Amino acid sequence: MAKITGGLLSENARGSIGGVITFQGRKTFRHVHRKSEPRDPQTAAQRHYRDKFAAIVSLWQGLSPAEKQFYENLSPQYNNNPGYNVFLTIKLKSAQMWAKFGWVTFGQDARFGGPA
Repeated sequence: MAKITGGLLSENARGSIGGVITFQGRKTFRHVHRKSEPRDPQTAAQRHYRDKFAAIVSLWQGLSPAEKQFYENLSPQYNNNPGYNVFLTIKLKSAQMWAKFGWVTFGQDARFGGPA
């Protein structure tokens, strides 16, 4: 719901009206625009990445506290991101390499195999 004080074109309007227009404010200006619909095209590449991400999150959840601490200790080398983010960064990059060479697939036909 929009909160408006002082008329529709006031400097204090913010939020959406009727799901049609949105009032938005930035540091230096305010503007009105048509409310956009979120898109989720569900492309094959997008589904593949989501499957890969979910598989890596499952790996994190299965780590012991000592293993998680290992990634926390790597934090300074990764812009002081939390260990969880460091783990995701490392694993997503390595998963891209494994998938590139066909050593791993994600999704319903998930499999894992190293180089022959």
